[in-house]
Amino acid sequence: MLTSNLGDMARILMMSQQTTRVKTQLSALTAELSSGRKSDLQGHLKGVFAPLAGVEHSLKLIDSYSAANREAAQFAEAQQLALDNVQAVASTAGADFLNVASTGEATQRAATYARAEDQLEQVVARLNTQFAGRTLFGGVATTAPALADAATLLADLSAAVGTPATGAAALAAVDAWFDTPGGGFETLGYLGSTTDLAPFAIGEGETESLSTRADAAPFREVLKGLAITALMGKGLLSGNTAAQKQILNDAGGRLVNAADDVIAVQAGIGYSEERIVMTQQRSDTQAVAYELAKNALVEADPYDTATKLQQVESQLETIFTLTARLSTLSLAKVLR
Repeated sequence: MLTSNLGDMARILMMSQQTTRVKTQLSALTAELSSGRKSDLQGHLKGVFAPLAGVEHSLKLIDSYSAANREAAQFAEAQQLALDNVQAVASTAGADFLNVASTGEATQRAATYARAEDQLEQVVARLNTQFAGRTLFGGVATTAPALADAATLLADLSAAVGTPATGAAALAAVDAWFDTPGGGFETLGYLGSTTDLAPFAIGEGETESLSTRADAAPFREVLKGLAITALMGKGLLSGNTAAQKQILNDAGGRLVNAADDVIAVQAGIGYSEERIVMTQQRSDTQAVAYELAKNALVEADPYDTATKLQQVESQLETIFTLTARLSTLSLAKVLR
């Protein structure tokens, strides 16, 4: 009788172990079917994780480059938007100056001088534009404005120009202030760095430079034309109509030419934008390929998983049926 009881207990223990094992298999297969991934990668890959680790490393690398690529694209777009305004101001002001210089009366000239100061403020503001807390046109000095404000520029330039006798002398003084190495513009006007911004890493082994600075020649020409015109509104060569018209005509011509030069700068940034987009497209293609390779390593075949799941469910039902039958056995039924 004791032997029989021990046999029943062993059978019950065996059935319990089988039930636990089959339930574990059922849970794993259900998880695989819902997630599409193997639940036991150790067994599936036979302990060889190097290929999977290599693929995942490549995906993380692509993701980091994609983040830098997006930042570069947004940085370039912000530069383009700022320069759109600079170019528009230069083009509009240049045409306006030339027209007023040839046909404008005193009142029109005065209005043009006043408007030039507002336009100068617009250009300075655009060249001081920041993106994500970084100055766009200041080289590696990204935490401060690239240019001094318009009022400071005009005050120092006015002192440098002084009281010239002719328009030519005034223009020469303005050129000297803006163009002389270590002169007024480079020491007081331009506040950024003369070191270009470091290139953006836009892809594996690929970088893109977005190093346009506010001290570039096209922008100096725009600032010159607007600044000297604004100074005439503050009394430069007051009463000397011929000299003022000469300056206005010269400033207009410079601005028209500078507007074209700004477009050339934008074209360079546009080329960089194109390369950034192309690099991102290549990275996206690589990411898809790596994802496919990863799936091939870790994904569970849905048909195979569903078939195994049905088999395990059948096993579990059988165990439950046997357990139910065993639980109803009694000595009387055995002896009957």
